[in-house]
Amino acid sequence: MYLNIKSDGSLTLEETDDFGRFEIRSAIDLASGDISDEFSRLSEPTDDDRYWIDADAIVTLSSRADDLEWCGTFWAMLENAEPYGFADVARRRIKSHVAK
Repeated sequence: MYLNIKSDGSLTLEETDDFGRFEIRSAIDLASGDISDEFSRLSEPTDDDRYWIDADAIVTLSSRADDLEWCGTFWAMLENAEPYGFADVARRRIKSHVAK
């Protein structure tokens, strides 16, 4: 699964049934500080060139918020990632790198 940032700054969620990974793919150079308003509303940069992403916003982008099975699997993915520092279930967020 990946959060796609298009060149116009709009966001889509792709490969929504791939619960084995989560990453950000961006047509915009985020390292330059050129971050779209849409992305800045659901993200918070970290000190290690990653971003905390609002997990509820990801559910909304998936268009599957009403699919209990999908949501259960998504939150289980976050629970599994939490011991490795890539999720904070209590704060409802997921940490991700930007794929090169």
